[in-house]
Amino acid sequence: MKDAGQKNKQIEEQSEFLIGARSMLVIQVGEFFTHALLFDSVENQYRLLGQAVAPTTANAPTQNVLTGIRDCIKRLEFVIGRTLLEEHGELINPTAPDGSGVEGVAATVSAGPPLKIVTAGLLEDVSVSSAQNLARATYCGEMVTISLNSIQDQASQIDAILRLGPDIVIVAGGTDQGAVQSVFSVFETVHMACQLMRDTERPAVLFAGNQELNDEIEKRFGATLDIQFSPNVRPALDVEKLAGAQEKIGAITKQIRVNQINGLKELDGWADGGLLPTAAAFGNVIQFLSSARSKAKGVMGIDIASSATTLATAYNGNLSLRVFPELGLCSDLNPLLEPESLGGVTQWLSMDIPVEDVKTYLLNKSLYPTNIPLTVEDLAIEHALARHLIRSAMKQNRGALPPGIPSNGEKHLPWVEPILASGDVLARTPSLAHALLILLDGLQPTGATTFVLDPYGTAAALGATARDNPTLTVQVLDSNAFVHLGTVISLVGDAKPGTPILRAELIDEADYEIRVEIRSGSIDWLPLAPGKTAMLKLHPLQKFDVGMGGPGIGGTLLVKGGAMGVVIDGRGRPLKLPSEAEERYETFHKWLWALRD
Repeated sequence: MKDAGQKNKQIEEQSEFLIGARSMLVIQVGEFFTHALLFDSVENQYRLLGQAVAPTTANAPTQNVLTGIRDCIKRLEFVIGRTLLEEHGELINPTAPDGSGVEGVAATVSAGPPLKIVTAGLLEDVSVSSAQNLARATYCGEMVTISLNSIQDQASQIDAILRLGPDIVIVAGGTDQGAVQSVFSVFETVHMACQLMRDTERPAVLFAGNQELNDEIEKRFGATLDIQFSPNVRPALDVEKLAGAQEKIGAITKQIRVNQINGLKELDGWADGGLLPTAAAFGNVIQFLSSARSKAKGVMGIDIASSATTLATAYNGNLSLRVFPELGLCSDLNPLLEPESLGGVTQWLSMDIPVEDVKTYLLNKSLYPTNIPLTVEDLAIEHALARHLIRSAMKQNRGALPPGIPSNGEKHLPWVEPILASGDVLARTPSLAHALLILLDGLQPTGATTFVLDPYGTAAALGATARDNPTLTVQVLDSNAFVHLGTVISLVGDAKPGTPILRAELIDEADYEIRVEIRSGSIDWLPLAPGKTAMLKLHPLQKFDVGMGGPGIGGTLLVKGGAMGVVIDGRGRPLKLPSEAEERYETFHKWLWALRD
């Protein structure tokens, strides 16, 4: 995933570190399952040695995540044949002379209910909008907005805050050297609402506005409010900067979870205070990749988890992180039972399944989230649901991208490479072709990109260790802990189905040449083994855009093979599905067959 010269340079710079810190245990506490992953140095290269899973024990009857964590570590001990816990359940850290234990611990958490957040600012389309974008960088559920230009009077705004009972209040407003009195007016509303709450129910307050006001805000309101400060999310009217505030909102989220969930305080102690929200850790690894790679494109990551779908996009080290708790595979799926919403799922079905059966499956998924698909019909619904959730997240994410990221229009995914995908629904597909098609149908990328699958949920673990141990992150990203699916060329244009839209030539390292003609509405696969490179010549027809500079412009690029070789997607953007159900089912099977499934 990285240039070999860059990788070797980082390895050399970190060689002394490798001598002293050879093992890292990462604990991930999810809503339903807890994962333990052990990384260690093998022949001076970090590798994932083993992974184990156990049910999360945050809820009754145990109500302490440490029980599930210890059970998970014991299962990991059995897998790797190495002792990590003492007799009484304490972690052996640092490593003992007999080789038991670990040198370091990192931890993430995604368990816990969605957070209730108040976003407050001066103008709804400026500072309030930035506060809302910041709220969506964490596990935000219900949200209430107050602003100076709202039609609500102050009493109504105070009542709205009290009804919500927020976990966090985000106050933005005032550009650098900007508004003063207006910011104090917004704070006064928040202050009066919090005074009416019990001390133990008052929310954390984050001020992400005019930093010149920090001292005065602390002086006026600090006796009542637990106020924390971050860099201004709107330093100028036309500039939004969320990076510093995203880190702060992650720290606040962590503290809320530690207070909510028994056992997390002890886990945070194991990790030397480094416990992170899982979404923030996932964002870290995407940001890390962006900083290490070419500046020509952005980097995107998607994590389709049980409790939320997370989208992370980074460009030149600038991260945009969006978390959608309502779009988790096991979230409350009742809203999808409405006819209009249900159609968003059923349009992706690959076989004829009665609507009532789809509804029943979605209801059971909400009631019994740990259940897995048992029949081919269940699997078809699960894959259709995954496509719908990805599409919904992509639509909501439009406009929430890091500044400067190359774009090919507001309606399409911007230029990104690679795309890193995580989630059990992708890891347990019958074949890699199924996983790739779910991603292509949901994300609908454009131009040339590469896809990397995270089958073991390793990405967030690496994000938890990236800052303290970048060598581990670099080396594991390039290991077999990830599946490089290959390069995908996605054409943008419009033509009648069956019309020739591209001629391509693939010339491998042995000068063996493959020629192919792509027709509108089709998807094709060219063999290129993992790790091998080849030259791909593209000759677009019908003014289709292949990402080489504009419609109709072709060229040659170096491509890298993967488990799926090189895939050319000529189905168009946005992807149009046949309106007739039987034709749609047949089309899905044709696409899967075309990828040699």
